[in-house]
Amino acid sequence: MNKTAKYFSAAIIARAAKCHRRTIHRRAARAAWPCRQNGCLFEYSPPRALRSKCLSIFQRTKAVGLRAFNIGAPRRAEVFRAHNRFAALCGLEIALKNGMQFERVLARVARDFTFHCSPHELRKWWHRFSKEGFAGLLEKKRGRSGRKPKAKR
Repeated sequence: MNKTAKYFSAAIIARAAKCHRRTIHRRAARAAWPCRQNGCLFEYSPPRALRSKCLSIFQRTKAVGLRAFNIGAPRRAEVFRAHNRFAALCGLEIALKNGMQFERVLARVARDFTFHCSPHELRKWWHRFSKEGFAGLLEKKRGRSGRKPKAKR
């Protein structure tokens, strides 16, 4: 591989080429672009015509302080769920300021919100939010969580 070549992620090249990053992976394999692996990310050295566009996009994202296009759908959904939990806690706070009892407020907020939650979950979120802030509302799960496929017999 050429040491002077600039390597870019498939997301940056896709942004420059105005296509999907999977398309870039296919093009790179078909045209045998120079490739290296950075962690679990493949980086390619695109043709010269595309390299200047990639460099400008890379510099813009670096200047802003962002890693380029790194939030996926699962992470976006997790932040959305944390936002919903925060909205429930805001409703809880408003009801408490109106002088209602804590247990009644928990039951009312759990009933009124559109997503499923119980008074016990609201209490946990309340304590985690008071200790850790918004980061306490994010899920702390590791690995595969939720229902698993049944084993074949």
